[in-house]
Amino acid sequence: MKLSETLKLKEKNIISIVGAGGKTTMMFTLGNELRKNHKILITTTTKIFVPSPDQYDFLCTNKEEFSQTIKENKNGIYVFGSRISSENKIIGLEESELDQLIQEFDYVIIEADGSKRKPLKGWNEREPVIYKKTNQTIAVLDISALSIEIQESNIHRIEKFCEISGGKIGEKVNQQHLINMINHENGLFKNAIGEKILFINKTESQKSIENANKLIAKLKQKEKTQIEKYIVASLKNKTYKRTTKVWKYDKCNSHGFRIF
Repeated sequence: MKLSETLKLKEKNIISIVGAGGKTTMMFTLGNELRKNHKILITTTTKIFVPSPDQYDFLCTNKEEFSQTIKENKNGIYVFGSRISSENKIIGLEESELDQLIQEFDYVIIEADGSKRKPLKGWNEREPVIYKKTNQTIAVLDISALSIEIQESNIHRIEKFCEISGGKIGEKVNQQHLINMINHENGLFKNAIGEKILFINKTESQKSIENANKLIAKLKQKEKTQIEKYIVASLKNKTYKRTTKVWKYDKCNSHGFRIF
């Protein structure tokens, strides 16, 4: 099953992607699946590296030329930004600019968060920057971050991460740290709008799949959760599995799970 099918995307969806460990890959994976028959806007409200030419059909960072670029071309991936920085990053669009553009596209995919290419992060007061008309917020979680050391080289905004996760510098990231980060009001779903999807990436071994399932089971024990879909995935291997059954942790079961 394709990623777009797993997410149950509908035309005119506006998707904001947050978190760490696969946001940009997800954005262009979705765009590539849809580009043949649709007009796709890929952009950011923060910054993204300029993609390679094979990842897009049209790139424009001149606001005066946005309308003309759309009119002159049909289906494909359009990467729009306000400018390209000295770091070779596309600087994102303002809400007012997005308001003027979205009606021209079948799908809008926005990278709404930054993580400095680290597997985990904490969020400051201004993050993430989620567009007000978003109808799906996809939060990416890198399951391979379990057991990494809590240190600056591994975690973006480490002080904020420690605040929301309860972790301490020098400790190893454990399941409870991730649960705290996901559930905290200033955590992974901070500012989320529309359908809220937890996308657990990098499940590329049996152990990582087990870790993802155990995490989901623990999250589903909470009586009230804002998460509406759970997806266990590997963007690298193009494997995506949406959980449709209610899993609960059961110590009596040798596998740790019981289906209800």
